[in-house]
Amino acid sequence: MTTQTAETHPAHAWKKSPFSWVLVGIAIFSLIIGFVFLQKTATTPQSAVPSKLAKMLKDGAETPQHKSRVPIEEVTSPGGLKAWLVNDSSVPVISIDFSFPGGMTLEDPAAAGLSNMMSIMLDEGAGSYDSQAFQKELADHVISLSFSAGRDRFFGSVKTLKKYQDKAFALTHLALTQPRFEEDALARMKRATLNSIRQNLGNPGWTTARLFNGTIFAGHPYERPGQGNPATVEKITAADLKALAQKQFVREGLQISVAGDISAEELAAKLDDIFGGLQKGTPAEEKEHKSALNEKALGKTYVYHMEIPQSIIQFAHQGISPQDDDYMAAGVMNYILGGGGFASRLMTSLREEHGLTYGIYTQLSDSDAASLLQGQFATTNDSAGKAVALLKEEWARLAKDGPTEEELRLAKNYLIGSFPLALTSSDAISGMLSGLQKNKRDIDYINRYADMLRAVTKDDVKRVAERLLNADDLSFVIVGKPEGIENAVTVTKLPGM
Repeated sequence: MTTQTAETHPAHAWKKSPFSWVLVGIAIFSLIIGFVFLQKTATTPQSAVPSKLAKMLKDGAETPQHKSRVPIEEVTSPGGLKAWLVNDSSVPVISIDFSFPGGMTLEDPAAAGLSNMMSIMLDEGAGSYDSQAFQKELADHVISLSFSAGRDRFFGSVKTLKKYQDKAFALTHLALTQPRFEEDALARMKRATLNSIRQNLGNPGWTTARLFNGTIFAGHPYERPGQGNPATVEKITAADLKALAQKQFVREGLQISVAGDISAEELAAKLDDIFGGLQKGTPAEEKEHKSALNEKALGKTYVYHMEIPQSIIQFAHQGISPQDDDYMAAGVMNYILGGGGFASRLMTSLREEHGLTYGIYTQLSDSDAASLLQGQFATTNDSAGKAVALLKEEWARLAKDGPTEEELRLAKNYLIGSFPLALTSSDAISGMLSGLQKNKRDIDYINRYADMLRAVTKDDVKRVAERLLNADDLSFVIVGKPEGIENAVTVTKLPGM
């Protein structure tokens, strides 16, 4: 029911405070699983890190010679459905993340926003429950049920107290197999989405993300606005939603991740209750995953003028796939460059030494058709040119000289030691499992994570920096009234809008 208000892009996770923790969280999870953006609501039962899992992770980080193994189980239902499970009964909460191949890439070019609309309509009535009755069932049983459309997959999440699990699973099943898509609810969600789009058009952060996606991914489905635009949203019908649901919700390619107070035996039976009614067979037509990166945008700067006191600047070039053998070293490199908050070179240069920004970050991001090394910062309009020049200098310096031994030590220690702190709830754990599956990690990957990090050497990071970092290839998109920017392409109309 919640309308998405940001592009499906990590830029909208930009935070000023607590800035360093946001950066660390991005760095850790992009390194472990590749960047996977999942939207979840916060109105859920509270659940702390299960004590058993927390101890295992902490033991593995601090005493590798005596580490315990994180008990991830693969569960198979009588009907053949598979799920990954971390079972812990310390807290009576269950979290399930699931996803289907497809997402926004299933949309026709003229139907941008259709997947997003379906994601916010699935809990607006299903089976015998109209919208109000369905929402009442969720609220009365303290159940969180949410959906979101990603670039390559359609995501769902349910979180429930143990005592209400049967109700939660039944409502999830109805939402997936018998959504009502009633006209009054659709009209209400269309109005909400149109209002959100209008508000976003005045939001500098959203505008920057829209400009980024529309230029960096020009010519590929990733360029489309996740919510659509006013023209495409107005055209959406209940028939469109029903047709998309038929294509999207099939068993082939379904990935399920579970954490919390449920045993493998119990989960095996419940999986068929939730997902057993889905159509069998192959997913909707497979999309050819040609590279989404717009090669013509490399090395160029795009400016969209907006009357604001600061320029918001995003930048990117080719990154590295999570399946690449150098990915772990690239994660350490990213932490040193800009992913480590106040420990990073870019933060030291642009904030501490020159006072040009409150914060700057970089991250490795990954989708089926694009792997990027990207980042963002904001600075006063009159400092934009100087800030961009300093960023390029740091980019080139790390590529040329590599890291110091001290930078390497601090980066590895932090990425290893802070990992347990990132898994603060059952839904964080199920989200981690979901990311592991999405990026084709094996079930034991998390147990090797710390050892793989320890094995990264200074030469590894220098080699990867030489391979990846090319300041001349950086694309910049800037929203504001920047000064000192040379050879910029002025954009007068936001792409896709």
